Amino acid sequence: MILGIAQKKYIPIIDNNIIEEYREVLQREKFNFSLDYQNSFIDEISKYAVNEPVKESGVVLPDMDDKIFYDVAFAHQDKKAFLVTGNLKHFPGCPFAISPKDFYELIKPAPSGFIVNEPSIDYDTSKLMQALYALNDEAHKNGTAGMSEEEIEAEIKAVRHSRASGL
Repeated sequence: MILGIAQKKYIPIIDNNIIEEYREVLQREKFNFSLDYQNSFIDEISKYAVNEPVKESGVVLPDMDDKIFYDVAFAHQDKKAFLVTGNLKHFPGCPFAISPKDFYELIKPAPSGFIVNEPSIDYDTSKLMQALYALNDEAHKNGTAGMSEEEIEAEIKAVRHSRASGL
């Protein structure tokens, strides 16, 4: 992640409230990060990030501590900012909240041997982004947003079982 930020493949958007939240999380005993690591992590993110205060959105979320992340991403929708989170359930109906896995799928490099600049292939990033937003909206509508692959497979098996048994 840090390497991608340093290479400017993506740019974090933060404000001072997010930096403070990062500090608090990194200090948690369960992570056991050294103070040097914590400071280095914050310094690296801050070095490459857009850091500017934003207006409060007024949104109400299940966990209001997450509002700072929503507000920053919401304020930067003109840049198609994403809110990358491991807990999509904290951001119901938020079309710009995506999982780390989905974010990685967006930014991962092309497989070796894949010719990206082949003339017959047209990569329209705005269309790709629209498709991702549509998929994210659909996941929120059908209740699969934030579910793991295993949870989704279990839901599919349950539906198939109920259909097979005529329920």
